[in-house]
Amino acid sequence: MSDPIPGERPAAGPGVNHGFQQFGGRNEIGAMAVGPGAHAVSGGVVGVAADTAEQIRGFLRAYRELLPELRLEHSPESLDEIAPRVETVQRQVDSAEPEKHLLKDTLESLRAVLEHGLGGVATAALLGLLALIRL
Repeated sequence: MSDPIPGERPAAGPGVNHGFQQFGGRNEIGAMAVGPGAHAVSGGVVGVAADTAEQIRGFLRAYRELLPELRLEHSPESLDEIAPRVETVQRQVDSAEPEKHLLKDTLESLRAVLEHGLGGVATAALLGLLALIRL
């Protein structure tokens, strides 16, 4: 076999596996198999990183602490929309296998309700915490 010529790609054959290639950005892969006879197994639910879970818990603590002020800033109807969403987030973050998509959707819904409220210091604080959470 001769030495490869610089700048020339070797021919892809049964022994060549280029796998997954990515340039820039961020990607999460649950499972990947490449090549003849390869197989991949993925665990069902994509979890939440520990630092993200802690940010969510911080948001939940702040929500409970700011609830008296939120009652002054929002109508009872708005708070009735917020409470079940907060409970869903709490259940998910406490779960052994939190559903990332459900957390993300619920947090986005919470943000929308808070943004359409009357504003105020407590609301701004919670929106600031929500902005830090990356799912």
